[in-house]
Amino acid sequence: MIGAVISASVAVIVAIVTQIFASVRARTDRLYLARRAALIDAQDAGLELRQALLLYGQAVPHSVSRTSLGTTAELPAEVDAGRVRAQGRFAVAVSRVHDQHVARALRLWTQIAEVRYIDVNDVSAAIEDSWFRHVNALAAAAMSTKTCDTTERQRATLCEPDLPAGIGDAPVAVPARSRLAGPPTPVSPSTADGEPLRTDDVGPPTPRV
Repeated sequence: MIGAVISASVAVIVAIVTQIFASVRARTDRLYLARRAALIDAQDAGLELRQALLLYGQAVPHSVSRTSLGTTAELPAEVDAGRVRAQGRFAVAVSRVHDQHVARALRLWTQIAEVRYIDVNDVSAAIEDSWFRHVNALAAAAMSTKTCDTTERQRATLCEPDLPAGIGDAPVAVPARSRLAGPPTPVSPSTADGEPLRTDDVGPPTPRV
């Protein structure tokens, strides 16, 4: 009798433990699939954004006209709408990426891509291409792990390309201007309280005591 009770108890414990392990495994699998899907969606959104920025950048030079009132631009509505839509989809896709190292790289890449395709201070194609390859390599590395997170060793192996000036943490060398922007407005000198500086306000330097 006692042996039967012990056997039944062991069978119940084994069944409970097996169920717990199965539940944990199922939850881990669901998390992996969800995170993997988010990474793939972010990669697809990046491709769409890259194409939209390319079309936008190609349309800008043909849409800008200079008048006595300044610079005006008449971009095709579908081109501008496509860029805005792609930027929004990309931002939402990146917000769903679990690995913050991948998400950061994606955000840096989109800044570089916007400068390359739109800004007057062009980033070289080689720099943007290297960052595009880097973010996709990071995403692939994340998908190769059980938790869909890049490891420190993987990140050390996939060296981050250099950042152009003004992007992310890189120092700003020259403020970027959009191709749609007109010539810079000259800034008049002013006094400490913000009033315009008159020529009669300028006197000899105060001698240092």
